[in-house]
Amino acid sequence: MTPDDAKVLWAKVQANSKALEACAKPHVFVSITPERKLGGRWRCTLCGGEVEQLHRYWYERGLAHGRAAALRKVREAFVKAYQGGALSQSDLLDAIDSVKP
Repeated sequence: MTPDDAKVLWAKVQANSKALEACAKPHVFVSITPERKLGGRWRCTLCGGEVEQLHRYWYERGLAHGRAAALRKVREAFVKAYQGGALSQSDLLDAIDSVKP
């Protein structure tokens, strides 16, 4: 690789990082290498940024954990409202059903 090739590659890496960081999020990734079972690349349909398969996996895993934690907090708030008399039992059950993952 020549120094000029390295500069071009580095510019592409920087542009990709900027696209991913500026994305509206959460990223919606689609495979751009469906023929590969391992080590594939994925492109965000919102910003066009690309990531490797392993990075997509952990990104989506983190989103799932964050959503689960948020749902727990919402459910806890509903239970507190019920215990405080602000919600009836049927309202509590409806509220909890409305925030299922």
